[in-house]
Amino acid sequence: MQSRRQSLLEAMVQTALGFVTNFAAGFLIYPLVGMPMPAASNLIVTMLFTILSLKRGYWLRRFFVWFWARKKVPALTGANRNGRQ
Repeated sequence: MQSRRQSLLEAMVQTALGFVTNFAAGFLIYPLVGMPMPAASNLIVTMLFTILSLKRGYWLRRFFVWFWARKKVPALTGANRNGRQ
């Protein structure tokens, strides 16, 4: 089972990678849809979406930890009962 700290770390790493990707993509995407955006505005928008993403990732992970523990079903790891894939 994954601890709360592990869930938070996983959500933070995924979100950090998403932040970098989305900030860079903003310079291409906003002008394509007719919304040229200065770097400072792009940063603010990216930060707001990053906060939402971090919360979503953490709470979704905690839901699945709770769900699998409640069902007493092993998580989908790709391994069978003998530990082989």
